[in-house]
Amino acid sequence: MGVYAVEGDEVVNMAWSGPGPPSHPRFSVRSGLTGAAIEAHSTIVSNDVAGDPRYLQTLETTGSEIIVPVIADARVVGTLDVESARTGAFNEDDRRALERIAAELPPLYL
Repeated sequence: MGVYAVEGDEVVNMAWSGPGPPSHPRFSVRSGLTGAAIEAHSTIVSNDVAGDPRYLQTLETTGSEIIVPVIADARVVGTLDVESARTGAFNEDDRRALERIAAELPPLYL
């Protein structure tokens, strides 16, 4: 899992959990599934990243990824990024739970 901030034209990692540091601690707001979530201002779920051309590879073992934007004052200020080794890992309950968490985070970014 990663917590990211949107800083200008970049997405910057603020915190993570996993086997090592993020492969991409900084990257363009137009890159990967994160870029798609930022552009759409909505959650992106890819339950098979191997078949998703938007996926910005971080771990070879990732099968699924969900990106939830953190929105404040009508702009995306950050994202939550959760990956799973399983394909088909994320369902609507996961989406709703992560969106509730993201809705509580804007004060941390302001």
